[in-house]
Amino acid sequence: QKGKLWMQEFSCVTMLGNAGAHIDKSWMLLFQEKLDSRGGRPLTYKGRLATPLGFKESELLFKGCQLMREGRTNPAAQPAARDMVTVEDGGAGALPASVDDTEATIQG
Repeated sequence: QKGKLWMQEFSCVTMLGNAGAHIDKSWMLLFQEKLDSRGGRPLTYKGRLATPLGFKESELLFKGCQLMREGRTNPAAQPAARDMVTVEDGGAGALPASVDDTEATIQG
């Protein structure tokens, strides 16, 4: 629905902040050009790096990578909608019945 994206983003940012995550470091995913002039997808997507509060950026394993130095990716080809897949299903039916792992065993 139009106009709901900012509310979803605000809700997620608030939840991360309340959970003790530091999310001030942001970056941009860039695309070169739209595949179709009718497409409504943007050519830039904002991402955030979530770290625990008090975590020093200088301690990041990938602090020297281009994404952290420049805050953006190199422009990439935008994939067609038919080539995209859902990576994760966060629906209520997809979640496990319990996250209690006190009886879980590790093998191997």
